Amino acid sequence: VNTTYINLNRVVIHNDESLWISGVNGLYKYLNGGLTTVLIDTNQLVELYDQTRVLVATTCGVGLLDTSAHQLTYFNQYKNENEIEVSSMFYDNTTGLIWIGTISGGMLCFKTGGNDIERVSTIHLPHQPILTITKNSKTSTLFVGIDGQGLWELSEDGTELLGMHKEDVNDPYSLQGDGVYDVL
Repeated sequence: VNTTYINLNRVVIHNDESLWISGVNGLYKYLNGGLTTVLIDTNQLVELYDQTRVLVATTCGVGLLDTSAHQLTYFNQYKNENEIEVSSMFYDNTTGLIWIGTISGGMLCFKTGGNDIERVSTIHLPHQPILTITKNSKTSTLFVGIDGQGLWELSEDGTELLGMHKEDVNDPYSLQGDGVYDVL
């Protein structure tokens, strides 16, 4: 990597024990002591998808990358009028839903099925940075961390708001500051 500084967005471990490293300078694969540049000069975000592909967001769109051939196939390619900046992603392999959080465009959802991936409707969320999306393994609900808006709990399909956890000045045990950057 020909750079002094690397700003990492996310690192995931694929089933072949490779590390997929996304950063502002590109997407990299680390395997058996070697680092390979897969995509360069695009702001990347990576998420696990299946045994042979990872989900990748670039400045051109969101798609699936074949982990062997390093071939990227977009299912949501941007044009000037629909360009988004992806801030978080989550793939739910039990429902086949791909959740994409954006900096200022709310949250998008895509349904996978066979070779088709299509956009589906969900609840309207504030157009503020969606910084984390994860699933509650005990209740199958989604937790969505929205910068300045707290933690939102949605139904598994994203069509219902089940609760909001925000700062309450009268409750010292409430979420302080409404900034949620990750949910573990």
